[in-house]
Amino acid sequence: MALTVTDANFAETLNTDKPVLVDFWATWCGPCRMVAPILKDLAKEYGDSIVIYKVDTDKERELSGAMGIQSLPTIVFI
Repeated sequence: MALTVTDANFAETLNTDKPVLVDFWATWCGPCRMVAPILKDLAKEYGDSIVIYKVDTDKERELSGAMGIQSLPTIVFI
C-alpha cells in the first residue's frame, strides 16, 4: 500500500534503509490514475522490502517545487 507524503513529513520518508519510490501525482491526471494500480501491485509484490509513497502535487506544491517536478506523473526512486 502506498503511503501519503506531505511537505511536513517528507524528510522522514528518506530515513529508511529500504528503497523508496515516490509517486508525484494529481487527481486530474489521467496517466497518474493509470499508474496507480501498477504501484499497488508493486507494493503487494515487494511487501516490506520497498516503501512506496504518494505525493499529491496539488496539495503539496512546495515539496513538488523543491523536487523540481514539472510533469505528471513523475516517479522518483531513491
